[in-house]
Amino acid sequence: MRIFFYGGTFDPPHIGHEKIIETLLPRCDKIIIFPAKKSPFKKTYPVASSIHRINMLNLLFENNKVSIDNYEIISKKLNYTYLTIDYLEQKYPNCSFTMVIGKDQIANLSKWHNFSIFSKKINIICFNRDLKGELQAENHDALKFENICHFNIDTSSTHIRNNIKLNNNKYLNNNLSLRVQEYIESNNLYV
Repeated sequence: MRIFFYGGTFDPPHIGHEKIIETLLPRCDKIIIFPAKKSPFKKTYPVASSIHRINMLNLLFENNKVSIDNYEIISKKLNYTYLTIDYLEQKYPNCSFTMVIGKDQIANLSKWHNFSIFSKKINIICFNRDLKGELQAENHDALKFENICHFNIDTSSTHIRNNIKLNNNKYLNNNLSLRVQEYIESNNLYV
């Protein structure tokens, strides 16, 4: 079985996340999304609670091939990718794993805890939001980069949270699914 896994805070999950999953679905048997309790590279916790972020992800991804896994949220340890990979290997033995990342993560890969060890066990797919910029693997030429997907979606969860505060409905309508937007409004998130 070919499993792709995609982690992040998803605070909130937006159309960019949705398009990434849609692009990947035909290329694998299963996609597992891991919302993080807290990114090891960020000083603050996500704005929305874990429950709200999982609920929004479930609203966004209603596909049998996509599952939301709360392993990183309920873990008592810091959310290091190598631990998630160990968890995946135990839960899905004899499967191949591909990690999905954004271009912004490539420069940080060597800083990831135990990266030199876990990078030998997985493939990596990288999405590049910047259509003008070329994606360089820099010192990671030995990595198994499966491909580099150029992606014409210029949004981020930070921009969405800022536009919610500004009541910029046009931006929100273009960058959030209607169901996620309704969930955010009905739960007064990010205001």
